Amino acid sequence: MNSLKREDLEPLRKHLKDLSEFICSSYIGEVPYFFRFIENMYNNLEICVLVQYEGWERIESLLIRDWSAANQTLIGIPDFDIAQDDPEVKEVLVCRFIELISGVENYLKR
Repeated sequence: MNSLKREDLEPLRKHLKDLSEFICSSYIGEVPYFFRFIENMYNNLEICVLVQYEGWERIESLLIRDWSAANQTLIGIPDFDIAQDDPEVKEVLVCRFIELISGVENYLKR
């Protein structure tokens, strides 16, 4: 696996922010359990950028750990249901969700 590089941090952070905003706009009731892991990933990247952290191997392992936790089968991303009654709108939203998930995975599963 190739390690994250400094130039990967900003795009990955943007993908995580976009994913967080999408999740917040797409659920009914309580925030999904897996959302905390997405938030942790974003916050860890934010801290790394602010303090100019150089321990890429360590941050990458933390990101992968949190991403794995967010993808648990019964309470994670695979179980997320977008709250939308209109099937056509829901189809568009599901495609966007998959696009956002893929954007994050592109950085973590090289």
